[in-house]
Amino acid sequence: MNVRENIKTEWLNGGATTWRQDILIANIHKKSIDAKWAPCEDLIFSYPIGKMYPMYVCAESKVIHDDIIISQLTFSQLWYRGEILSIWMIFFVSQYSDLSIFKSSIALFAIALVNILKYSILFKFKLLGMEFGRIKGLFLALISVLKKRELSDILS
Repeated sequence: MNVRENIKTEWLNGGATTWRQDILIANIHKKSIDAKWAPCEDLIFSYPIGKMYPMYVCAESKVIHDDIIISQLTFSQLWYRGEILSIWMIFFVSQYSDLSIFKSSIALFAIALVNILKYSILFKFKLLGMEFGRIKGLFLALISVLKKRELSDILS
């Protein structure tokens, strides 16, 4: 969604971000996990920088989201995306003591349940794959956290 005024934020998405060069150089993002897909990489990179510098979503910028690809994915591809999204989100949250794994887990589970209901009512059964994957990924991540295992092991 495009915004009408500048909004101060805590993180920025990676695909549409402009950084001051000195901030970027001082906080070079080092790849720590060898994964096929890293949907929370923008959070992992920008959240700690947002603790040191102000970040804004600028009204003059225009963003176009291309969500058409989701409709082209198979049930199993959607399942994978949902699973990996949850694991990455819990990985991100686990890196910061000021964030709550419990609250994030509740939010991820609630999102999945609401979407399962919505997609069932709309007869969009293929999209259920994303939500079942989201729930599976959430449980895999929580089991790893409870067993004190590295979440990066299930991401790579």
